[in-house]
Amino acid sequence: MNLTPRNIEEATFGKSALGYDKAEVEEFLKEVADRLAECLNENERLNTEIGVLQTELEQFKKIEQNLQHTLLDAHESSQKTINEAKSEAAIILSEAEVHAAEMRNSVAELTESKNRLVAELKAMIETQEILLKRHGFLISADKNEIGHDPEKENTNNTENGNEQLIENAE
Repeated sequence: MNLTPRNIEEATFGKSALGYDKAEVEEFLKEVADRLAECLNENERLNTEIGVLQTELEQFKKIEQNLQHTLLDAHESSQKTINEAKSEAAIILSEAEVHAAEMRNSVAELTESKNRLVAELKAMIETQEILLKRHGFLISADKNEIGHDPEKENTNNTENGNEQLIENAE
């Protein structure tokens, strides 16, 4: 037999000579039935609440899984971005090193060309001085001639110009 509030209220008992007071038993059974009804209602309300909470819990579990997947994806994406950036930085650095080496080589070549040109200019000037001295056209710097011989002035100008070329080249 199921124990329900209605069963308790409708319960009947046999009579005996020294039995309990019928009104007290009925009142007690009524109170037990009311309390049982309250307990059953509370139990039903709690079962409904448990169902709602379980549904919410399942939703939270799904949200948690989505967040974990999102975090994992974000981590993988950031790692991929970092790795790509490192690769790109390595390429840029490598290219910069190659470019710097090329520039150093160019500077070395230009310096060598400049030194070679300076040496050639000095040799040409020395050769010109020797030729001018041989033919008597070069005047030494300590002689002060008062005449304005155009050939001598050109020779002096050439000598001063040659010295200026040497200084500029160096």
